[in-house]
Amino acid sequence: MTLHLPAQLTEYCARWERGERFFLVHLARDLLDDWHLTQTWGQSGTSRGAQVRRRVLRNLDEATRVLNEIHARRAQSGDQLQLEQIESAEP
Repeated sequence: MTLHLPAQLTEYCARWERGERFFLVHLARDLLDDWHLTQTWGQSGTSRGAQVRRRVLRNLDEATRVLNEIHARRAQSGDQLQLEQIESAEP
């Protein structure tokens, strides 16, 4: 699967699950046109809590490349995409 994001993208969110394990990504653009990617993963029903990783990406092309890599890893791990939401501004 190759992800193609619209040029007017404002926010992207996806969630994968495998058994009790989950992996969530959230991408949003800030007021300075930087892209912020937050990755959260863990196991539901445990007291350990989730792990979180945050990155700043320079542009939408870099964000698309990183998200495609994440999609490929999740598919290779056998995770099932449960939610995908794409929000765009009006052109």
